[in-house]
Amino acid sequence: MQKLTIYALRSIAIAAVLASLSLVIAPESQVGTPYSSAISTVALGTDALAAPCSKVYCSHGSRCVSDPQRKDNCRFVVGGCQTIAC
Repeated sequence: MQKLTIYALRSIAIAAVLASLSLVIAPESQVGTPYSSAISTVALGTDALAAPCSKVYCSHGSRCVSDPQRKDNCRFVVGGCQTIAC
């Protein structure tokens, strides 16, 4: 039982040393250096990548129907269509 405790403490000590070593070796932030990319700090939200709202909905699960009052998208799936909110 004493050997098991020694091995456990040794393993925890090694893990702690490796974790602290990764903090020391980690590269610094490169914001403002001439070698950083111009788009490295740009963050795009999901709205920027979303499909535009086509104002079309799925009618009776079989076909896409246009309606300017609705804010939905319609997409075809196996066996019919599906309405997706914008």
